[in-house]
Amino acid sequence: MSRKIASSSRIDGSVFEKEMKLQVLDFQLWYVAAVLLAYLVFSRKRDWGWRKRLLHVALLLYLCALIKVTFFPIPIAEEFAVQDDPSRFYSFVPFYSTMLLVHGAMQIHWAGTLIRLVGGNFVLLMPLAVLVPMIWKGSQSLLRITVTGLVISCSIEALQFLIGAAIGWPYRFVDVDDVMLNTAGCMVAYGGFVLLRPRT
Repeated sequence: MSRKIASSSRIDGSVFEKEMKLQVLDFQLWYVAAVLLAYLVFSRKRDWGWRKRLLHVALLLYLCALIKVTFFPIPIAEEFAVQDDPSRFYSFVPFYSTMLLVHGAMQIHWAGTLIRLVGGNFVLLMPLAVLVPMIWKGSQSLLRITVTGLVISCSIEALQFLIGAAIGWPYRFVDVDDVMLNTAGCMVAYGGFVLLRPRT
């Protein structure tokens, strides 16, 4: 009797897992394979050295990771809808959400959350600020890298907002502080790149 119950439980669990996978759109590894394959087809007749090709692949892999971290998973079932005021998921006042996190860290020991969110946003676009000027020499200026980081960060927040509007609820927190931290991280990373790059 117990064996039948255990078997039934496993079957029910597997069905539930399949349903959950159908209700959540997640990032798949074949997306990365498709991107790399497209790059190989596009670049096969290009006269690029191995170093530049490695930098291209590194940038593509980073962009895939960036898309996964910032947009996925995307809930597409009503069971995931947030029963709350949608405006609470948008913050357009500079430093407001960061100060709330700092206050929470001081009051109820959210230090780990504070480091993960603030630090994570600070380092998010740092690889971009190093890879882009290594690939395209014309982008080697603080202004160009800052604008690039700002545009990409704003695009991420805007797409998160639009995806939330498309599925019917805000699934990510859209925050101006994220943009400022992303952009500041870009500037710091580019500064480090300038200081550490070999002099010719």
